[in-house]
Amino acid sequence: MILTKGRIQAEAFRIFWEMANLAEPNSPSGTHYMSILSDEFVNNCHMNDHEMLLRNLEKLGLSDIALSTTKSMRGLFAFTRTKIEAPTYQNGTFAVKLIKYGHDYSILTRLTGPRDPSPFIVAFKITRSGNNITWAQGHYFSTIEYAVEKYLDKIGIAIE
Repeated sequence: MILTKGRIQAEAFRIFWEMANLAEPNSPSGTHYMSILSDEFVNNCHMNDHEMLLRNLEKLGLSDIALSTTKSMRGLFAFTRTKIEAPTYQNGTFAVKLIKYGHDYSILTRLTGPRDPSPFIVAFKITRSGNNITWAQGHYFSTIEYAVEKYLDKIGIAIE
Protein backbone atom coordinates (compact mmCIF):
# COMPACT_ATOMS: atom_id res chain seq x y z
CA MET A 1 0.00 0.00 0.00
CA ILE A 2 1.21 3.49 -0.82
CA LEU A 3 0.70 6.06 1.92
CA THR A 4 -1.35 9.02 0.71
CA LYS A 5 -1.06 12.60 1.93
CA GLY A 6 -4.27 12.01 3.89
CA ARG A 7 -2.96 8.86 5.63
CA ILE A 8 0.22 10.69 6.60
CA GLN A 9 -1.78 13.63 8.00
CA ALA A 10 -4.03 11.21 9.87
CA GLU A 11 -0.95 9.62 11.47
CA ALA A 12 0.33 13.08 12.46
CA PHE A 13 -3.01 13.97 14.10
CA ARG A 14 -3.08 10.63 15.96
CA ILE A 15 0.45 11.18 17.30
CA PHE A 16 -0.35 14.79 18.25
CA TRP A 17 -3.54 13.75 20.09
CA GLU A 18 -1.72 10.95 21.93
CA MET A 19 1.02 13.34 23.04
CA ALA A 20 -1.53 16.01 24.03
CA ASN A 21 -2.97 13.53 26.54
CA LEU A 22 0.32 12.90 28.31
CA ALA A 23 0.62 14.60 31.69
CA GLU A 24 4.38 14.15 31.85
CA PRO A 25 7.22 12.83 29.68
CA ASN A 26 6.87 9.09 29.01
CA SER A 27 10.20 8.24 27.37
CA PRO A 28 12.44 5.66 29.07
CA SER A 29 14.75 8.48 30.20
CA GLY A 30 11.81 10.58 31.43
CA THR A 31 12.86 13.61 29.38
CA HIS A 32 10.63 13.42 26.27
CA TYR A 33 7.02 12.88 25.30
CA MET A 34 6.77 9.99 22.88
CA SER A 35 4.25 8.16 20.75
CA ILE A 36 4.74 4.98 18.77
CA LEU A 37 4.10 5.17 15.04
CA SER A 38 1.36 2.84 13.82
CA ASP A 39 2.30 -0.48 12.21
CA GLU A 40 0.38 0.58 9.08
CA PHE A 41 2.56 3.67 8.72
CA VAL A 42 5.88 1.96 9.51
CA ASN A 43 5.22 -1.01 7.25
CA ASN A 44 4.26 1.14 4.23
CA CYS A 45 6.39 4.27 4.50
CA HIS A 46 9.37 5.51 2.52
CA MET A 47 11.89 8.18 3.50
CA ASN A 48 9.76 10.92 1.90
CA ASP A 49 6.82 9.77 4.05
CA HIS A 50 8.91 10.22 7.22
CA GLU A 51 9.77 13.74 6.10
CA MET A 52 6.12 14.55 5.32
CA LEU A 53 5.04 13.18 8.72
CA LEU A 54 7.61 15.39 10.47
CA ARG A 55 6.46 18.46 8.49
CA ASN A 56 2.84 17.75 9.45
CA LEU A 57 3.78 17.43 13.12
CA GLU A 58 5.76 20.67 12.92
CA LYS A 59 2.65 22.41 11.49
CA LEU A 60 0.76 21.21 14.56
CA GLY A 61 3.30 22.99 16.79
CA LEU A 62 5.94 20.34 17.47
CA SER A 63 9.04 22.13 16.18
CA ASP A 64 11.50 19.79 17.93
CA ILE A 65 9.90 16.53 16.76
CA ALA A 66 12.17 13.61 15.86
CA LEU A 67 11.73 9.95 14.92
CA SER A 68 13.83 7.29 16.62
CA THR A 69 13.88 3.87 18.26
CA THR A 70 14.66 2.95 21.86
CA LYS A 71 16.78 0.15 23.27
CA SER A 72 14.11 -0.96 25.70
CA MET A 73 10.98 -0.82 23.49
CA ARG A 74 10.17 -2.21 20.07
CA GLY A 75 8.97 0.14 17.32
CA LEU A 76 9.58 3.54 15.77
CA PHE A 77 8.64 6.51 17.95
CA ALA A 78 8.04 10.23 17.60
CA PHE A 79 9.82 12.20 20.34
CA THR A 80 9.47 15.80 21.51
CA ARG A 81 10.38 17.84 24.58
CA THR A 82 7.41 20.13 23.90
CA LYS A 83 4.46 19.80 26.28
CA ILE A 84 1.31 20.10 24.18
CA GLU A 85 -1.23 22.36 25.83
CA ALA A 86 -4.42 22.01 23.81
CA PRO A 87 -6.94 24.66 24.94
CA THR A 88 -9.96 23.48 26.93
CA TYR A 89 -13.43 25.05 26.66
CA GLN A 90 -16.90 24.51 28.12
CA ASN A 91 -19.84 23.48 25.97
CA GLY A 92 -22.93 23.36 28.12
CA THR A 93 -22.41 20.66 30.73
CA PHE A 94 -19.15 19.18 29.40
CA ALA A 95 -15.62 20.31 28.66
CA VAL A 96 -13.89 19.87 25.29
CA LYS A 97 -10.26 20.05 24.23
CA LEU A 98 -9.52 21.74 20.89
CA ILE A 99 -7.16 19.43 18.98
CA LYS A 100 -7.12 21.21 15.61
CA TYR A 101 -8.67 24.56 14.74
CA GLY A 102 -9.66 25.20 11.15
CA HIS A 103 -11.52 27.97 9.34
CA ASP A 104 -14.61 25.84 8.67
CA TYR A 105 -13.92 22.52 10.45
CA SER A 106 -12.16 21.73 13.70
CA ILE A 107 -11.42 18.59 15.72
CA LEU A 108 -12.45 18.48 19.37
CA THR A 109 -12.50 15.81 22.05
CA ARG A 110 -14.99 15.72 24.91
CA LEU A 111 -13.45 15.34 28.36
CA THR A 112 -16.30 13.27 29.77
CA GLY A 113 -14.43 10.14 30.77
CA PRO A 114 -13.66 6.67 29.45
CA ARG A 115 -17.30 5.60 29.07
CA ASP A 116 -18.09 8.18 26.37
CA PRO A 117 -18.90 6.16 23.20
CA SER A 118 -18.11 9.07 20.86
CA PRO A 119 -15.66 11.52 22.45
CA PHE A 120 -14.24 12.92 19.19
CA ILE A 121 -16.05 15.68 17.31
CA VAL A 122 -15.49 17.16 13.87
CA ALA A 123 -17.20 20.51 14.41
CA PHE A 124 -18.39 22.89 11.71
CA LYS A 125 -18.08 26.65 12.32
CA ILE A 126 -16.97 26.79 15.93
CA THR A 127 -17.40 29.99 17.91
CA ARG A 128 -15.22 30.67 20.93
CA SER A 129 -16.15 33.25 23.54
CA GLY A 130 -13.99 33.35 26.65
CA ASN A 131 -14.01 29.83 28.10
CA ASN A 132 -17.09 28.76 26.10
CA ILE A 133 -17.32 27.08 22.71
CA THR A 134 -20.23 26.25 20.41
CA TRP A 135 -20.51 24.89 16.88
CA ALA A 136 -23.13 24.87 14.15
CA GLN A 137 -22.91 21.14 13.40
CA GLY A 138 -20.92 18.21 14.77
CA HIS A 139 -20.00 14.73 13.59
CA TYR A 140 -19.24 12.42 16.54
CA PHE A 141 -16.74 9.52 16.46
CA SER A 142 -15.48 6.74 18.71
CA THR A 143 -11.80 7.04 17.66
CA ILE A 144 -9.39 9.78 16.68
CA GLU A 145 -8.71 7.90 13.43
CA TYR A 146 -12.37 8.11 12.33
CA ALA A 147 -12.57 11.77 13.34
CA VAL A 148 -9.42 12.66 11.40
CA GLU A 149 -10.67 10.77 8.35
CA LYS A 150 -13.91 12.83 8.40
CA TYR A 151 -11.98 16.07 9.02
CA LEU A 152 -9.67 15.43 6.08
CA ASP A 153 -12.65 14.53 3.88
CA LYS A 154 -14.40 17.78 4.87
CA ILE A 155 -11.35 19.88 4.00
CA GLY A 156 -10.88 18.04 0.70
CA ILE A 157 -7.94 15.73 1.38
CA ALA A 158 -8.42 12.12 0.33
CA ILE A 159 -7.36 9.43 2.80
CA GLU A 160 -7.02 6.73 0.14
